Amino acid sequence: MKVLGYLLSYLIAFAILYIDGIQNEDGGVTIGQVWKVPVILYLIYKVIPTLNISFIKVRLYYAFSKLFNPDSVINLFNNITSNVFKFMVLPLFLGYINRYVNYKKALKYGLFLSQILIISFIPFWLGILEERHSYKGASLIGATSLIGPFNNAHTASIYLSTSLLFLIHYIKDVKSSKLFILYNLCLVLIGAYFLVYTYVRTGYLMFVVGTYILLFSFKRHWFKSLLYGIAGLYVFILIGSWAIEKDGTLERRLNEETGYNDPEEGISGSGRFKIWEASWELWYESDEVSKLFFGYGSNVLREEMEKKVGLSVGSHSGYLDALTQNGLIGFFLFLLFYILMFKYLYRYRRSVHFKLFVAWLIAELAFQAVQGGIFIFYDVLSAFIIMLPQLNLRKTRALSYNYRSV
Repeated sequence: MKVLGYLLSYLIAFAILYIDGIQNEDGGVTIGQVWKVPVILYLIYKVIPTLNISFIKVRLYYAFSKLFNPDSVINLFNNITSNVFKFMVLPLFLGYINRYVNYKKALKYGLFLSQILIISFIPFWLGILEERHSYKGASLIGATSLIGPFNNAHTASIYLSTSLLFLIHYIKDVKSSKLFILYNLCLVLIGAYFLVYTYVRTGYLMFVVGTYILLFSFKRHWFKSLLYGIAGLYVFILIGSWAIEKDGTLERRLNEETGYNDPEEGISGSGRFKIWEASWELWYESDEVSKLFFGYGSNVLREEMEKKVGLSVGSHSGYLDALTQNGLIGFFLFLLFYILMFKYLYRYRRSVHFKLFVAWLIAELAFQAVQGGIFIFYDVLSAFIIMLPQLNLRKTRALSYNYRSV
């Protein structure tokens, strides 16, 4: 019965992921946009009146800062639903988990979400279902990116890399049966294979740096764990070298031999440096005080970037997006969130889950450096990862207190 319950849960979760990825070809409102609105409104009702954690409040302030830019003047409703609400997902889930979810459920839900995000790729990999989207970065090297039920390859890559970090941590640091360990280990191997064939380097970076930290210990036996970390890194290099040698398209992708190329402009590969430069110039050279402090907004920034680089894109970096879309105020709140979050969670460093949090944090900072963006299920899984150390020690201390009382 327990296996049947898991299968039913997987089917329901897969249906949600599949439906969420459906896009309206006419450009209208999608199901994925509609179902999130009542969820966010419910979380606002449940969380904000009782919210008392500083780093979560700062993240909410960052979302609200998106109201004070040209996007709100052009279309206030669209800016609220497509930008403000999206950036409220992480802090609202953090507040909800902190107040209403206990440790056991948080660990269970985080594990389940990690598993289903990997399993959801299997029907597309086997050819049972056809992917509805393609990735230009892969098609330019003569390959097809594995995207699964999601909207783009970057979404797929971020989901896979974060899920893999959670599962590796669970296998290594959480006690469970040998059969369950084997099951999760199989998912890790399958998920790593899928990650390679998304052809998204951001996901590779997050997975490698995060896994290295998970293998390294900050506590006792640090020399032994350092050797494990070096051995793990060496294994990454060996496997990566083998994969590159075996798959010429992967080598071309990693070397940026094709992609966004314009010899006249000196742009090669993905064009990140050119995009970063153009984004910085838009903010730094602006003569409007409002743009310096509150930014351009997401949609206006894309319009301005199209004029400069010929592509309707954001800054291709979370840090530059915070600065150009939300100005100095948004950039300050963006960085303050990470500083206060680490300061808050550091007090729970004795938790078995603290290492997972640090691995996620370093991977997240790397992600923001080279990509940036908002992906709802990534934010939900991140919220569980962030709150696990606190919930774990909160439970331990409660049990200890009850034992002493007896």
